[in-house]
Amino acid sequence: YSDLAEFNLHIQDAFESNFAPANYSFNRGDVHIVCMRDILWPESSITNATSLNCYGDFTAAQVEWLRQDLANVPKTKKVILCVHIPLNTLYNSRANVKSVVDMVKAYKNPQIFSGHTHTNRDVKANSSYFSSTYQSSVDEKTIVGNWGTGSGSSGNPTLRCMGDGAPFGFDVYDVNGTSFVDH
Repeated sequence: YSDLAEFNLHIQDAFESNFAPANYSFNRGDVHIVCMRDILWPESSITNATSLNCYGDFTAAQVEWLRQDLANVPKTKKVILCVHIPLNTLYNSRANVKSVVDMVKAYKNPQIFSGHTHTNRDVKANSSYFSSTYQSSVDEKTIVGNWGTGSGSSGNPTLRCMGDGAPFGFDVYDVNGTSFVDH
């Protein structure tokens, strides 16, 4: 189990048994894609059988894993970090989130993809979504898929889209080198 002290609900067991570790990375051309679990489950979540006590952060072991992973990635590559909980509101309050984002922002055209908020939005690092002390060139794009307007404003159960009208759960990006050229 990955960092069992913080994550002992065994939720990720089936995923890890069938697909890959919860934290993994791969290269596609000039892009290095990193997927990390950023939800921590304290003992109170287990005791009370609820997800209400979970929170967004990374463990020290995950920060070290990312440091080692990125040590072999040239700074000229684009790094895309994929997480569940958006990092922009956690940057100043969680030291491990700050460490992760600071590592990612050292790369060319870095990007963060997240979910959790159930709306598709493109959050620029210098926007009001980040605190005024957030000094990064990392953009964060939220891509989600399950709590949109399933019935639509007309009550049509076949209308499956987010509240902003975007299709559930995906966004398509064309990448040329280290830049998004269209999406």
